[in-house]
Amino acid sequence: NRTFVVGGYTNGNLGTDTLQWDGTNWHSATSSIGWELLGNAAFDGNRQRTVAVTSNPLRTVAWDGAQWSISAAPPGMYGSLGVAYDGNRARLVAVGNDTSGATNTWEHDGTSWSPPTPTPLPGYGWLVFHSVRGRVMQCNATTLREWDGAAWNAVAVGPGLGGFGAAYDAARNEIVVATTYATTGTLLTSTWNGITWRVNQPVSSP
Repeated sequence: NRTFVVGGYTNGNLGTDTLQWDGTNWHSATSSIGWELLGNAAFDGNRQRTVAVTSNPLRTVAWDGAQWSISAAPPGMYGSLGVAYDGNRARLVAVGNDTSGATNTWEHDGTSWSPPTPTPLPGYGWLVFHSVRGRVMQCNATTLREWDGAAWNAVAVGPGLGGFGAAYDAARNEIVVATTYATTGTLLTSTWNGITWRVNQPVSSP
């Protein structure tokens, strides 16, 4: 049960370290995969590993707390757009583009990736698992969608502002889009309570 980071940026150079936080100090792991793990990661409850589908190079990487393992990317994927773990269906859900640029969705059952399911999605969006709804959801500025195992269905409008990341707050049962940039230059936080979006301006922002 530890937080870890991969890569970094020091003196103009991209880092390749894997660092773990034990609650007091950071520790460098002996195993590393490089710098390409850039946010498209989720904890896979089937395999008890943190998994990412990276785009450069295109592959699936998994961290078990001590070592990285590398396997093939979802079949037919050309570029990764995000990954989340569906705790209700025990599936890892990945979204990406094929060689034609079309968007597809793949699932990993703990053993292998499924063939791609064509799922047109307009633009990039952050993937999160909403534990109360029991669905993986995709959030972008205009639309909030959920994955039912066969298709993405729109359930609400988006926050209306571009975000730099999204997460599900289980304690408040809200989707949080952090550091949303407004036209005024103010950093904001948007939250969705299952019905409406609320835009907050925290006293301090990251």
